[in-house]
Amino acid sequence: MLDSGDQVAVGIALDHWWHPEGLEKQLGVQARDAEASLVLNRVLETLRDPPTPAELSPETGVGANHLSALQALRVSGADEAPPLADVLESAANDSIRCCALDAVKSVFDNSEEADPRLVEALGTVARDTAVPLSDRLTAIDALDRSPGFNSVGALVCATGCPEVEIQAAAAWGLMYEEVIDEHRGLIERLNANWPVDDVPREVRRVRDLLEATTE
Repeated sequence: MLDSGDQVAVGIALDHWWHPEGLEKQLGVQARDAEASLVLNRVLETLRDPPTPAELSPETGVGANHLSALQALRVSGADEAPPLADVLESAANDSIRCCALDAVKSVFDNSEEADPRLVEALGTVARDTAVPLSDRLTAIDALDRSPGFNSVGALVCATGCPEVEIQAAAAWGLMYEEVIDEHRGLIERLNANWPVDDVPREVRRVRDLLEATTE
């Protein structure tokens, strides 16, 4: 099925590969591992394709091919970033974006340094006011957890967003030991403009750490 060239068949095969009730349960982990290289090739090809129309998968809707590929990428242990960045920025719906954000975390877990293109895509999502706030916060959390220091610029840019939650989440990502001194002034200016009472938890944790690091 993976070699069929048919989008629906490839999607079914990818789902059978990654799903806990699929190939591994039926034939064992060795059977799944044996197909890992071919699966990754199909995943990357699928993510470069346009999202499939809803009629090909009425239950899933638009972009069922991307959902299947993202789920497979998420559990594959791969560190492939470029096509994932493109899907993240141009997700056909919220479900695809959410799944792509989960896949980003998996990719970062297997990378020594965050891919700049993927960092750029996460920054774009974080600053996009048309994206649900929860997804924007997830994008910032991914930047915060990204390996290396490529995400610092994207986090600084996100502090310029109008939402207090986004500002504080991005500020939190700048508060680790290696970079906090460089950005303490920015964080303190943000803090001075945040509300005093009934603040989001993102603000509370920044304030708690600011107090702890200035004592």
